[in-house]
Order: sequence, then C-alpha cells, then structure tokens
Amino acid sequence: MNSQILNNKIFLIFISSLLMGVAQQPLGLGYLAWFSLIPFIHVLVSINNYKHLIIFSFIWGFLYSISTVFWLAFNIGTSNVAAFISMILTVLILCTNTILISLVWYRINFKKKYDLLLLPIIWVSIEYVRSYGILGFPWIDVANTQTDFLYLIQNAEFVGIYGISFWVISINVLIYKSINSINYKKNLIFLLITITLPFVSGYYLFNRIQLSELNNKITIIQPNINLINKRDYSKRLENLKSLIQVSKKH
Repeated sequence: MNSQILNNKIFLIFISSLLMGVAQQPLGLGYLAWFSLIPFIHVLVSINNYKHLIIFSFIWGFLYSISTVFWLAFNIGTSNVAAFISMILTVLILCTNTILISLVWYRINFKKKYDLLLLPIIWVSIEYVRSYGILGFPWIDVANTQTDFLYLIQNAEFVGIYGISFWVISINVLIYKSINSINYKKNLIFLLITITLPFVSGYYLFNRIQLSELNNKITIIQPNINLINKRDYSKRLENLKSLIQVSKKH
C-alpha cells in the first residue's frame, strides 16, 4: 500500500469517526450518523488482509470512542492524571468493539459471498454482547445518536436500542450500495422506505395515548445517592423509599 492510498484511507477513517462522534453529542446532529459510516465501509471493503483490517478498525474505534467519551478526562471526582488515564484505558477497551466487528465481517465475507448485508447484524450483535458483564458499556452505542428524533425512538419500545442501531447501520449500508450499484434506483427506493417507515410507525406509537387525557401526575426526580450506597444491593429499598418520599413533596 503506497503512502498516497494510505493517507487517503486514514483521511476517510478520520472523517467517518469524527462525524459519528459528533452525532453522539447533544448538538441536534444525529442525522450525521445516517451516512457517517460510509467512508469507513469504503475502506473496509477495500482491505484484503487482516493486518490492515485491524489497524484501520483500531484507528476508527479510537477516534470515535475518544470523541464520544472525552468528558471522562474532566471527571472532577478524581485527579486530572487519574481521569486522563481512565479515559485512555476506556477508549482502548472500546476499540476492541470495532476490531471485532470488522474481523467477524471479514471472516464471514472472505469469499465475497454476502457483501455488506450482514454488517448491521454483526455490528448490533457485538454491541449487545458488549453490554453484559463488568465491562458493559452502552454509552457509545450507535442508537444513542438518535435521541433527538422523538418519533423514531418510539420504536425502541419493541426493538430496543439495538433495533435503532441496526436501522442506522442499515441506512449507511444501503446508501453505500446505492452509490456503487448498477441497480441504484431499486436500492434508492428500498433506502427511502427504510428511512421513512420507522418514523411513520413511531408517529403511530407516540399518538396511541394522548398525554392530555392522562389524569395522573408525573414527577421526574433526579437521584442524589452516594455512589457507595448506589452499588450496595442491600440498600436498594432504602434508596427507593428515599426517591418516593422526594416525589411526594412535588
């Protein structure tokens, strides 16, 4: 791989990870996630060995993760050094997510049989598995980019956040396939249906119950529970009682 091609691929990885990272921020730019994976996909399909696959996947995962959880470095609950180290270690662990996604897809797609059709399934499956255990960390899940779309996220009631992630990744795949396919019109129609349908179903789900018809009072309470007590399972009832008492005051 010559230096020019290498630089081009790194640039595409940088743009892709940055756009997806920005989509995670509370800036109302969640729609960037609909196409931010396209440069990464373009690099992914052009790789023909495991070494480059791991390197580029690591770069994407590192840049995306650090642009999402950079705030850990400003954790006022500890020293600056400890906060910075915790951020770097977290990012390095999260990088394995992207590497695994790429490796599994590349291995399954070794003979170019399935193309990109399995990428959304593989991506969401690894997101789901990563949510379990002591290292569970759902804060960088792709679905989090869509929280500003009220109607869209209503679908999470039935498909969960992983269904939303699957939808976002599928849109990226369909756009890429539309750009690089002879039958782009057919893919374009399917793409438009895929984008529109969740908003239509979400609109229906949102309007099933008119909030104006609810007679019950709804109170939102921000818990202020010591972290030690929060992690102590024996104090669960005490913590719940405290929240109920605060709720009754409003």
